[in-house]
Amino acid sequence: MTEQEEIAIINRVLDGETDAFARLVETYQGLLLRVIGGILNDQRHLAEEITQDVLVEAFRRLPQFDNARSPFRSWLLMIARS
Repeated sequence: MTEQEEIAIINRVLDGETDAFARLVETYQGLLLRVIGGILNDQRHLAEEITQDVLVEAFRRLPQFDNARSPFRSWLLMIARS
């Protein structure tokens, strides 16, 4: 997914089309699971739970996302690390 596509999806979500967030989930869920799983020494069940928590938190914080400061992927990984 290109950065422009991500921004378009984010704008749709912020405009009330919350189902569009599913596309971002599809794109980044695997990455998050790998990163979090690596941190947790491959405790898959716990990594899956935390991945879901990160995605929910990203959805909640989406109005604060500023693509001028960082790409969505970096912002999402920052949430995962916090």
